[in-house]
Amino acid sequence: MFWCGRKEHATVVVDVGSSSVGASLVVIDKKDAPRIVVSAREDMPFRKKLDHEDLISNTFKTIENVLSQVTRQASGELYPRSVHVFLASHLFLPSLRRLHIQKDVPFYVTKNFVDELIKIDVEKYKTEIFEKSLEEKKNDNVVFESKIPRICLNGYRTQNPYDKYAHDLDITAYIGMASRDFISGISTVVGKFYAGIVPIVHSFPFVGFNVVSDTLLHDNNFVFIDIGGELTEVVVCRENSISGLFSFPVGKNSLIRAISERFSVGKAQALSLVRMYTEKQANSASDQKILAAMEDTRLKFTDNLKKALGVLSDKRLLPQAFYLVADDDVSPVFVEYLKSDKFGEFLALNKEPFSMVIPSKFMEKFCHGQAGDVFMTIEAIFVDKLEKIKSWLL
Repeated sequence: MFWCGRKEHATVVVDVGSSSVGASLVVIDKKDAPRIVVSAREDMPFRKKLDHEDLISNTFKTIENVLSQVTRQASGELYPRSVHVFLASHLFLPSLRRLHIQKDVPFYVTKNFVDELIKIDVEKYKTEIFEKSLEEKKNDNVVFESKIPRICLNGYRTQNPYDKYAHDLDITAYIGMASRDFISGISTVVGKFYAGIVPIVHSFPFVGFNVVSDTLLHDNNFVFIDIGGELTEVVVCRENSISGLFSFPVGKNSLIRAISERFSVGKAQALSLVRMYTEKQANSASDQKILAAMEDTRLKFTDNLKKALGVLSDKRLLPQAFYLVADDDVSPVFVEYLKSDKFGEFLALNKEPFSMVIPSKFMEKFCHGQAGDVFMTIEAIFVDKLEKIKSWLL
């Protein structure tokens, strides 16, 4: 069993994507970057047509499979203090909420006061979701994540808003809500391997923005694009804070399905064809067929991205820098898609975006060990930050 002494301790990171699940055991060192000791990733069964119930069932099975692999690889030598689970956006409802209070007479702002405001607004949000859906019970959903990316007193942003008087309070709250049964199901699966540990659940869009913002210190304004298996999430960051988010149903699997249908092959062969194309190994005849299949996906991706950017730039033009995260085998294709179309109408000065993939190699500067998976590396960096903040507070 791992010694949880003063210098380091272990935690488990679980990355739940829309087409695969990854898990890793991470060592948190007080004086060093996090270290991924063991890791595993497994694809969920590939489906030509999506079925929600099938997807949830396969998600639980795959979480169990990768946790089994990680515990086997660890051979009982390392035991985690905590388990952090990160959800892709198809598994929850994200929302940015703005709370604004203005009074003629200054009022005292405390943490309890702000927490209560957010609690009341969360209940209001749950009621809004309930009224829009056909669910029988409002309490079928649970808020698993509530963050404050931005808070202003008297019109000025501050990192230390508590125990102060103000006549104007403006809060941007990020809320993640999911099915109570789904969150409970995650706890059940985790409990099979780590008895007594209640998993801490996060949303990847918030975590991705947070880590990119921390690691790209020169840039506080950017558009973060997370290309998952089934969905793409677009997050706008202004002045180191989320100012908007939007998702659409086009991702890595959209490309794989298009090539699979065009060539009448399975997922593995379709991915191999993508790699042949990006590595310039395909012959001219194959190239043309791959390009034709990719063109269908390109149009879906760029059309949906334009809709997303149109919504997100409704009141204010977007930052110039676009940072993408995607699996290394398809990221060159999606960068090509971005460069193939015009998005300048949504950006300041009508300029085209500067687009950059954030590769796993870049993130390895901030995480040691088995850091080849960009998603789990980002998550390990985030958990390291959380655990160190927690230790400073103790």
